[in-house]
Amino acid sequence: MYFDSLWEAASNRRIFPLTLTCLLLSAGSCNGPKPSPVPPACDPAKDCAFINRDETNTVACRPYPGDDRKEEFGLYNRHPDREITVRYLERVRHLNDATRPPESISKVARVLPQDEVRLGCEVTAGLFDKVDAWSYRVDAACFTDDCASGPIAAKPVPVEAVRPVDKTCNELCDTGDALCASKRISASTTLEAQLAKALNRFVFEVIDEGDPHVTSMDDVAAVLSIAGTSDCSRGGFEVENGKFDNTGSTCEFGLGIEQPKSIGLEEVNGFLFRFPGIFAGDFSLDSSEALLSSSTLSSMPTITFYDGDNALFGDTVNEVRMEKTSSGGGQITFTTSESYCARVIFDGG
Repeated sequence: MYFDSLWEAASNRRIFPLTLTCLLLSAGSCNGPKPSPVPPACDPAKDCAFINRDETNTVACRPYPGDDRKEEFGLYNRHPDREITVRYLERVRHLNDATRPPESISKVARVLPQDEVRLGCEVTAGLFDKVDAWSYRVDAACFTDDCASGPIAAKPVPVEAVRPVDKTCNELCDTGDALCASKRISASTTLEAQLAKALNRFVFEVIDEGDPHVTSMDDVAAVLSIAGTSDCSRGGFEVENGKFDNTGSTCEFGLGIEQPKSIGLEEVNGFLFRFPGIFAGDFSLDSSEALLSSSTLSSMPTITFYDGDNALFGDTVNEVRMEKTSSGGGQITFTTSESYCARVIFDGG
């Protein structure tokens, strides 16, 4: 089962199920399953298809906004001696062009045993200085030599539409709306309890101290260094004159959701957050919540939704809302420009 514990390590920004013991030892040493030089025979054929993502120097690829890495997707065949034919879904999202909805197309590829077919860049330049982000998902597969009705054919893909909403992320999550993915961090393990305590302290201090103030992120960064994909180091969270600013290393961490759910056209099992080196924007406050927002693409977090091995889709977050709850805990909601959102709830510490 994917996401069978709270923490997931993301090797090459993929999320895989790992045990808590592995993560406590070293986030960097638990990079998820990788193709072996002599992999065991896989069956059915769909289990042999593996979408990989690696750093690349391909000229056409661009770094993700706020990052300096260029990455490219590939379709790998795990089987030791059988070719597979795979139908996959290619999806493009126009990150900074709200006038254009996401587009998807169904494609077919044949992959030799223990070989890889390149699929495309994670990010490319769009029209008129826009940025396009790509993702891929395996839809169906068969062993080429025994496909029941000949090679798998591409199939029509439903047209996607961005559904406008007039509700907050909390309202979407509370009603179980398909646009929300929600995760409650309990204190069932030591690591979960540490993160819940660190987030609770941070959110309460940001709200209570007001404008101006500087809040340390050391304890949050320390937990994310254990649970995330690499060491996380952040400076103080500074608020002054209606602006916030926080700098440091790029930090990533993934959370699984208890029950898979459909978001848009996809079945989602969890999500991955990435905080950029410079996290900055507008700050507003009332008695029980703080709102962070920015129109600058590269200075806000990104969120990617997963179905386990595959990155399904993602977007830049344009609003982060931190709130106290009546139980003494808190919650943080992340809303994207396409109305998808994620909520993280944590108990008081």
